[in-house]
Amino acid sequence: MDIIPGDIYSVRIGDRTMFAIRGDDLFKTEDEAVRYRDIAAKRAQERRDAIARADLEAKTEQAKEAAYVASFRGFVTQGRESGRRRQVLGKKFLYNGTPMSRKAIVEKAYTEGAHVNARGDIEYPDGRFVNIGKTAADYLNHLNTQ
Repeated sequence: MDIIPGDIYSVRIGDRTMFAIRGDDLFKTEDEAVRYRDIAAKRAQERRDAIARADLEAKTEQAKEAAYVASFRGFVTQGRESGRRRQVLGKKFLYNGTPMSRKAIVEKAYTEGAHVNARGDIEYPDGRFVNIGKTAADYLNHLNTQ
């Protein structure tokens, strides 16, 4: 007898007829077997859906991470130094009344034509300057050399 997973078939035990699914469990009535099969199929589908959602979330997170790393334009590379740079540049401050990360401040300065002066400050063309750290200054130099 060929048994297909999920099929319900009858089994003779002594003088009693019972019903089985895949040979795993025995049930007194066919209705019990059908109910069990349907619940097991629903749970299996929920597990498959949860795994698919988790895979999609992981891929989305990886894509976000790759886009974030790419936004540094090569300044953040692999290795021990990259974690520190990302942490430093990701730190948020109030800048002109707006919460911004060091990275955003440096990129804004870059678009406004700023450069790093001899003291290591970020200096704008109109003479303003801001000192938000050596890593930020290094990042601006990196952007200016590209």
